[in-house]
Amino acid sequence: MIEVGVGGVPNEYQGEAVKAWIVLRLGQRATAEEIRAFCRKKLTGYKVPKQIEFVESLPKTIIGKVLRRALVEKEKSERKAVIRERRDEVQKSP
Repeated sequence: MIEVGVGGVPNEYQGEAVKAWIVLRLGQRATAEEIRAFCRKKLTGYKVPKQIEFVESLPKTIIGKVLRRALVEKEKSERKAVIRERRDEVQKSP
């Protein structure tokens, strides 16, 4: 892994769950389950990411810090879009 961003995202069951956005090194491979297994060995249970997304890059500040809030906001807006689509599909059905 090159870098990781972690944040709390909405979760229907828990209210909020941990999500990790991971940038892998060029040519490196890993699965979400391998990442979770590693985290289970090193972290307390509630800190282990429930969701893992592999990305090409992470948003950063001018200084180079990962913009965690930007990742979480993007996730929330994507979630709202999915909910909106489902609601529209339900309204269209007879």
